Amino acid sequence: MMDRDISPVKRNPPGKFVGVRQKLIIINFYKNLMFEQQNIEESKKMKYKDIIKTISKTSGVGQRTVGSTLAEYKTKGTISSPNKKKEEDSDRKIRRFWPKRH
Repeated sequence: MMDRDISPVKRNPPGKFVGVRQKLIIINFYKNLMFEQQNIEESKKMKYKDIIKTISKTSGVGQRTVGSTLAEYKTKGTISSPNKKKEEDSDRKIRRFWPKRH
């Protein structure tokens, strides 16, 4: 009866950035899987690629994004938010110029 109440995983659209909250979800999934792997025999432990695939399926984020997020977390110890800076003025002027030319 509980299985009917579970909604399907909503996939993150390709090209859309992954925010800090989603990255924290990825890291929490990873920590949970690693905690579960501690008490298992070496021969039955999941490989790193399998862990990434599992996290990707459960979180709805692509495998490459999961791998890069985990790599960033392992090297820096923290995660960063995506870059949302405005365009520079010179880029804006160039882009305004081209549509006007006919």
